[in-house]
Amino acid sequence: MNVVTRLTALSFTLFLWACAAPSIITPANPSGPRATVSPAPPADQSLRAEIAGLPLAFEPNRGQAASDVRYVGRGPGMRVELTRDGARLTPAARDGDGSPIGLRLLGGAPAPAIVAEDELRGRAHYYSGTEPSRWLRDVPTYRRVVYRGVYPGTDLVFHGSRGAVEFDFVVASGADPRAIALEVAGADTLSVDGGDVVIHAGRETLRLHAPLVYQESESGRVHVAGRFRVAGRRIAFEVGSYDATRSLVIDPVVSYSTYYGGSASEFGRSIGVDGAGNMYVVVNGSGGNRIVKLSADGHTLLYSVTLGDATPMALVADATGNAYVLSRCAYPRSGITFNCPTMNGLASGRPQAQGDAGAYITKLAPSGSMLFATSMGGVGSVATGGIALDGAGNIYATAWNTYGGFPLTHPAFSTPSGAGGFHTVVEAIAADTSRFLYVVEFQTGGFFFAPSAIAVDRSGPHPRSGRPDAQQRRHLLGCAVGIVAQGVARQ
Repeated sequence: MNVVTRLTALSFTLFLWACAAPSIITPANPSGPRATVSPAPPADQSLRAEIAGLPLAFEPNRGQAASDVRYVGRGPGMRVELTRDGARLTPAARDGDGSPIGLRLLGGAPAPAIVAEDELRGRAHYYSGTEPSRWLRDVPTYRRVVYRGVYPGTDLVFHGSRGAVEFDFVVASGADPRAIALEVAGADTLSVDGGDVVIHAGRETLRLHAPLVYQESESGRVHVAGRFRVAGRRIAFEVGSYDATRSLVIDPVVSYSTYYGGSASEFGRSIGVDGAGNMYVVVNGSGGNRIVKLSADGHTLLYSVTLGDATPMALVADATGNAYVLSRCAYPRSGITFNCPTMNGLASGRPQAQGDAGAYITKLAPSGSMLFATSMGGVGSVATGGIALDGAGNIYATAWNTYGGFPLTHPAFSTPSGAGGFHTVVEAIAADTSRFLYVVEFQTGGFFFAPSAIAVDRSGPHPRSGRPDAQQRRHLLGCAVGIVAQGVARQ
């Protein structure tokens, strides 16, 4: 039996293995395309640090945010929405609870010109529902957003990186920095700590670090004394002596205690690497549930993909840069809109009641464009397992539920444990995504035997036509199911 021998597993994790069973499957065409061996993904903490170092990327609002939002910034652990009169900041743990923290400009221009600058390489894609006309593709991203003339002679510039948001007030010569004032909304309390303003909001703490105030001169940067002045929920600035004939920069920095490096729910559930070393990361948290693609050196965001209301759970990348994603998509509690995108789907199943969730397989092109998306079928709530590829590019995914109802191509295999339990399905999809190669079901005996991953041997299983007999089913079952407990594989 030729199976992948290297396993990385946690206690009570089930792996499903596809192996070469000569009586019912044949090896892949040796002349067909082969996946190359990719470099291992960087260590988790190292990748967190690389992503945290990316610049905060701002997108023009093309329907992915509320109508009053002009630009959306997504960074590690923080969502930033820029409106006409300020910003709304949503840290990781508060995302989705309707309580962002607002920084509103007081007494400023009613309609300042707002422009994005320094376009970045990355693009954002939003796939919502099944109608391509509703999808947002190739949304550009920018390093900075500038508010022109928020106060007389003063611009406001938003940017950021390293788990922080910065907003610089650029005061022209002759303009008055005392006109600048902010109001904080959505906070429980404000306090001053060693020159910083600390904003407490539920479990989150945002810290406005003491402002860096400076002027540029022929001899270099000249620092100017400056501090916050806080009265209730109002924040202003006190600035020491400076050269009024030169422009002045007031640069506060907002950092937050829950961010990429500190929130397990925010960072990737799954990481893939293509043949060029580019990295693909599943990210679930304050920036939304997304798939992000990073350059091989980790310094550049190449794309960000949001799949409606789906939560990506696992992914794998092939050598050429296609990404294959297994997602969980819940029936909306509102019962109004079902937002799980499909494209050329092979199965029609979907959650039927509030609280249910479906499993979905999606293929993304190297650019982030959607090439294929299908439900895995099933009745009631379907839990995701894992996803894998063989050397010919065929796709294998596993999931499980209580009531079955998957689009089986063969009768269900016998129960391994001799008792009832969950219905575990393995779906094999042809590399061109035109058809199922097979859909088979196992009955596993309890929660700890539910699948969480799948692996495929090098030859790549292909089913022959016809119905397997009992002996063949037992053979495939013996090849396919293995329990990993305390890091030890048993087959």
